[in-house]
Amino acid sequence: LTHRFACHLPGYAGWLWYVTIARAPRAKQVTVCETGLMAGEGSLVAPPWVPYAERVNEEERERLKAVAEGRVPGAPAPEAEGDGTLGAAALG
Repeated sequence: LTHRFACHLPGYAGWLWYVTIARAPRAKQVTVCETGLMAGEGSLVAPPWVPYAERVNEEERERLKAVAEGRVPGAPAPEAEGDGTLGAAALG
């Protein structure tokens, strides 16, 4: 048997407490099986989760790609000529 009732704690408007109880046959006492809070109608809940790859903007993707390639973010890509290392001038 589950009972539900309104939560009156500040910050929990619209939330409901629930308590599930049981009683063995011919037993005089009940047992509390489970308690908790559940979101009710009009309750404040977190927005749906969005994966990081969908949240990051294009500028951040470019910056992360530059760092992964060993380049300075915002600096031009190194020339195809040379030994492939960045000189002190490229690092600023």
